[in-house]
Amino acid sequence: MLQENIGRKAMLISMLAKDGFDPEAAEKLYKIEMQVTKHFEYGGVVPDYFELQDIEIVKESKKVYWVSKTTESICPFCGEKSTERANEYYYKEIQDIPVNGIAVFHACRVNKYKCQNPGCKHKIFTERTEGFCDEDARKTERFKKYCVMQAMQSNCHSAEQVLKLEGAKVSNDTISRYTKAVAAKVIEENLGNNDVEVISVDDVNLRKGDKSSSCTVFIDEKTHRVLIIIRGANKEAVAQVLEKFTSSKIFSRDRAGAYSSAAAEANKVQVADRFHLMKNAQAAVKEALMSIIPARIFVCEGDGWIRADGQGDGVSTLNDDYFYVPDEIVNKHVRLAKLTEKQEVKYRNTLKILELSGKGMRTADIAKSLGINMMDVQRYRRVAVETLKSVDEKIEKNIAMMNSSQQQRFEKIATRDIKTIGPKAHPSRESIVEPFKETVIAMLKEGHSHRTIHPVLKEMGFEGSPNAIYQYIVKVRKENMEEAKPNELEKPPVLNLESVTHGTVYRSILKEASKGRAKIGKNNPSENKCNLQENDSVAKTHKRDLSASDDSSLPPEIRKIMYGESKSNEAGNPMGTSDESDSLEGNTEAKKKTDYGKGVYMFPVLQVLVQFLKDLCNVFDTRSIEALDAFISKYINSEIYSFAQYASGLQDDYNAVKNSLLYPDISNGPVEGINSRIKMKHRRSAGREGLELLNAYMVIPIKLINPYIRI
Repeated sequence: MLQENIGRKAMLISMLAKDGFDPEAAEKLYKIEMQVTKHFEYGGVVPDYFELQDIEIVKESKKVYWVSKTTESICPFCGEKSTERANEYYYKEIQDIPVNGIAVFHACRVNKYKCQNPGCKHKIFTERTEGFCDEDARKTERFKKYCVMQAMQSNCHSAEQVLKLEGAKVSNDTISRYTKAVAAKVIEENLGNNDVEVISVDDVNLRKGDKSSSCTVFIDEKTHRVLIIIRGANKEAVAQVLEKFTSSKIFSRDRAGAYSSAAAEANKVQVADRFHLMKNAQAAVKEALMSIIPARIFVCEGDGWIRADGQGDGVSTLNDDYFYVPDEIVNKHVRLAKLTEKQEVKYRNTLKILELSGKGMRTADIAKSLGINMMDVQRYRRVAVETLKSVDEKIEKNIAMMNSSQQQRFEKIATRDIKTIGPKAHPSRESIVEPFKETVIAMLKEGHSHRTIHPVLKEMGFEGSPNAIYQYIVKVRKENMEEAKPNELEKPPVLNLESVTHGTVYRSILKEASKGRAKIGKNNPSENKCNLQENDSVAKTHKRDLSASDDSSLPPEIRKIMYGESKSNEAGNPMGTSDESDSLEGNTEAKKKTDYGKGVYMFPVLQVLVQFLKDLCNVFDTRSIEALDAFISKYINSEIYSFAQYASGLQDDYNAVKNSLLYPDISNGPVEGINSRIKMKHRRSAGREGLELLNAYMVIPIKLINPYIRI
């Protein structure tokens, strides 16, 4: 516990007096001790002309007393040197970096001088302490830097809380003001820098989806350093900044027209970013996918589906290639599932909706064709997989029950005594039913009785009664039991249905198009290749290991609560990382291949989309101008509108696209990473900082604000 309200001088002299030192010697030793303290604790921080007088602890703060020993000073108003001191002083307290959880203040006494220039309006001036603090400042320069450094680590509000915990007395507004002042100097230096060779730009929205909050970020592509962030993404705003960088010759950008126009006026060599070129190509594929196939694809598998092959060509074949189920199969499924009237209507409508959807009909047309509501069509289609699966389960259950019932009935008949046939009864071959034996035996094996067999035989010309058929069946069973044994009911043709989402097919296309490129990149890691991956937020998400680490300090019971108890733990693999993850990854890859294969089987036009991406990847991999020209010529007149539009855009921006092949080391990758940092900073500050403070967070280098660099 520090003792308050006591100075170091009084304490030291008192202790020396107790040890027998006379006051003069104690005073001399104290001055020596002050010189040593100044050298080791404040050397390079406080100007040399300050002499340390005393140090004391007052109300949770440390005060360090200084006296200026200058003999001359320069007038800050006229620049004249003055050696005549005035008979007065100026006192001020200056806050420094806190130590040991308490604030530190330098209580300085500075001299005043008389200006010896007759023409100066100021007769008396106060000497300046340049490098230590400004004229009216109440914080040292290194404390200001310390505040800015804390703000750069998080934000001004968090920096205020951290500094107060350390003992400093400062507000977030003051920290913000210091940070903006440093940023203003850095931006001014950036705009006057003639060493920038390549400028990369990109736009960023401070509020998601709000174009009014869009800003443009300028970076030095060589050093990846942010130069300035400006409001707006229009041509005029960008042109004003480009005028400042006369030394830069190359301008890297995305496909924005405003950036292209501004760079053209500034006579910059434009390089289109390959990432955005690939992203636009994937957007064209996604647009084509949405126009060609429905948002949800139903993959039909099984013997019960019949494919109707069309004779069209191009994209129109989608309307001719579809799957349907014959009526006899539908009737058999309905009968075996024992559906109610309402369930039968739902089942038949579902199959018909799938058939009409495969033909390319719209929901409204399907509803009109079936005479039902559009909402019902959507509902039937939404639960189509569950509907067919439910019917299939009912069929399996009913068939199992019917086979079991038939077996029990047959066993019962085989073991009981037949009382209706006497010992002198005629054999079955003499019965009037004998000519129809094949039909009777066949229907008997299917589970029919004499009552259901009689109408069939009557249509075939039989004139007897149902009892005659019954007696015939009894005689057949008595003569040869195995001949009349009923067959087990077989499952009807399978109607499997799988729902594949639009996004799943899209990702499968990207995966299929990237085949053969990973090997090139692996053998030649130095080559700058455009990676073909999905560029949305879902695919950008990195996989994180959610298992406990080996060096975790958590107790076992807490780890069990936090991470759960998986099957891998039970099997002796506490981390669950090897076999389970490899199996999961393998299953995922197999499913992706299956999804793409099913999609191509249902919609052969998907191969055109894959080939489009492969052709574009070939352009970037080979960096061949001839390949680029061939790509544009191939797709500029494509029947797929999005492909034609994309190729037309490449032709309009031909020079920038060509330069992206000639300058493979230049890209907008760094500025995209900086955009992520900008959004992170904006979110961390809850959107409170303005553009000026956001600039400060991004343009100030850490080494510039190191508070421990000696002045």
